[in-house]
Amino acid sequence: MKPPLVSLVIISHNHLDLIRGCMDSLQITTGVDYEVVVVDNATTDPETLDALKRYRDSGRIDTLILSPVNNMLSEGYNIGVRSGNQKSEYVVLLNNDVLFLHKDWLLRMIQWMHGHPCYLPSYGANRDTHVGSGLPRHSDYSQGVIGTFSLAKPVRDIVSYGWSNDPLVEHRIRPEGFCCMIRRSCWIDISPDFPFYSGLDEMFGTIIKNGARCGVLSYYGKYFYHIQHGSGGGITITNQGFKRESDLPGWYKGVKCELLDEEYPKDGIETGLYLEW
Repeated sequence: MKPPLVSLVIISHNHLDLIRGCMDSLQITTGVDYEVVVVDNATTDPETLDALKRYRDSGRIDTLILSPVNNMLSEGYNIGVRSGNQKSEYVVLLNNDVLFLHKDWLLRMIQWMHGHPCYLPSYGANRDTHVGSGLPRHSDYSQGVIGTFSLAKPVRDIVSYGWSNDPLVEHRIRPEGFCCMIRRSCWIDISPDFPFYSGLDEMFGTIIKNGARCGVLSYYGKYFYHIQHGSGGGITITNQGFKRESDLPGWYKGVKCELLDEEYPKDGIETGLYLEW
């Protein structure tokens, strides 16, 4: 049987409303052959566990890992990537606090991987690391910029919806991790000792320094809504995580990520959603 092109790895922990929203809206996805891998980080809510098992039994979750301990974000992703189909070409790291709004959200990431100078596809961007980070943006600027869809020769290794304008980073732009595509062959296990976002940043910086090209998309509101609930509490802000933040300048030293959006919205408010500029 032909392996899926993409492995979607979702981290969950309690919050039935989030996993329902994520899984039910995911059905809108078309145009790409994918599998769904869910790693549950020690959920204690029986209703959430029952829902996950029903999604698995109905075939909407291909692989379900029910961990007896909370592996946090980093090791949760490691487990998911190892548990998925090892022959899939790409892995998409997903928080469970996203609602998919457009059938082509995944196809668009593949197209950016193959038709634009970027290897790490991701949705969403942050202009401010403290206020309003990652709030959903609505924009039509993505229209007509996807390029030719071809699997013959990828031009990027990472594509991310979302980026941070981070003053700690030399070139200021770094990818977000709530919806990020990475070529499986580039995957480096994220250190489970640092469960907050810095684990992803260490991996991103290492991969890009080794020659990968990373592209980020700042406006994702047309494609999905990011609730920003910390994967239902499965991500905990720890002292380890914030101590690790001091390593950001080193991880991204000399690293340049390409901002794929050609221009920003001129107005500050669109369809009732707050924009930071």
